[in-house]
Amino acid sequence: MTRTEIWLIRHGETDWNANGTLQGHIDIPLNSVGKLQADGLGEFLSRNEINVDFCDTIYSSDLQRATLTAELIKGKFENGRFSHLNTDQRLREVHAGILQGKKLSQCGVRSHDAYSPIAPEGESYFEVQQRVVKAIEGIVQKHQGKTILVVLHGGSNKNVFMFCSWVRP
Repeated sequence: MTRTEIWLIRHGETDWNANGTLQGHIDIPLNSVGKLQADGLGEFLSRNEINVDFCDTIYSSDLQRATLTAELIKGKFENGRFSHLNTDQRLREVHAGILQGKKLSQCGVRSHDAYSPIAPEGESYFEVQQRVVKAIEGIVQKHQGKTILVVLHGGSNKNVFMFCSWVRP
């Protein structure tokens, strides 16, 4: 079996990240620090300090903080290694329902099971995990034996890691 490698990349910083506001599906742009972070990662990857065989596409959530991160990374490869940016709504952050746009300090910390929505009108962690993992499985099917860059969100990444910790090859 050919090895497929996936790099899960969290988008760069936004003003809302910096001030502790829940973004969820609200489409917030990168701030100047986030742009520098994405540029820096793109620069690192383009210098070939890692020995990988990239596919020709970067995958990203369709929210602008992720797509701009992906575009900035893609722009560091002048040789056309990444000819496409493919966005997928299934890679979005967890929908935090009525808590979106509120400061974390206003939300209060509460425990809940993986199958209950995080907040009214929001998603459960299980729902997020199912949609993100399904998207990544489809991406892997298209690019067997390659290294794939996927730009998504902190909550989406955590859900993939939780899934991987439950599933053993």
